[in-house]
Amino acid sequence: MSVRPYLLSVYEKHFLPLGHHLSPALQGLVLALLPGLEEGSEHTERVQAVLLSVCECTDKWLFYNALWGCVLNVSSCRLPALTLLLSQVAKDISPEDQQYLFGDDLVTMVKGLSAALVDGVVLVQRSALDILVALLPLHEEFFLRSDTVFLLKSALFTLLRRDMSLSRRLFVWLLGHHGKSTESQARKHDYFIRYSKPLVVSAMQWVLQGAAEEDRRKLTRKFSSELQAAKLGVVQPIRILTALLDKDDVGYLIVDDLILEVVRALHKVCTPSSDVAA
Repeated sequence: MSVRPYLLSVYEKHFLPLGHHLSPALQGLVLALLPGLEEGSEHTERVQAVLLSVCECTDKWLFYNALWGCVLNVSSCRLPALTLLLSQVAKDISPEDQQYLFGDDLVTMVKGLSAALVDGVVLVQRSALDILVALLPLHEEFFLRSDTVFLLKSALFTLLRRDMSLSRRLFVWLLGHHGKSTESQARKHDYFIRYSKPLVVSAMQWVLQGAAEEDRRKLTRKFSSELQAAKLGVVQPIRILTALLDKDDVGYLIVDDLILEVVRALHKVCTPSSDVAA
């Protein structure tokens, strides 16, 4: 016999009346309820109603901060948490008026969303990209520039999957919401040049400079040759750049800014260190 309906009754009768007194236990409570949002469950709507009631009787900012904490720390809860969050995005209200969905700790939100973007489950990555498109348009400055570049760096790794649904969402974020007319193409170009290009270039420079070195350190533990590890470490950044160059609206606009970084990354790979040479 399923205990879930009885447990939900406990939450409804004994927890919800506590109101704002639930705040200290908010993240644990949210974490306990999120698995009930699994798709196809007969209790999904009731669990969502309980979660939204918890949000209303405590504080929206604290509730969504707890939700992002779950996204950051518990990979199995990322999909239901992001699904719940997306269900609360109002399309007829500007993102600026829905900043409570970020929670009251932007560091947790940025790290949580970044973790979702590099998650191993495609549906989680897709939901994370949907949040970027819906709530974090690049023409709005919600975060420090470094935080936006950090998110963009994580988002670029979705290109490694070669999944059309992921790539389409990423480029909608980078190029803005426009149609397919000639005029719309011009707006996409202007949008990318003005808002996205500097961030994409910075993110790719970060990937080419830092990711290869980080991968080299990790892979060196696995491979006896540092040179072999370095060659493997630079593969992903090059694949990401290749995917960007394949996009007509993006590739030719960034190649001149990144070609030197590519040469430097390849030079590091092709030039063994003194330790390897020895």
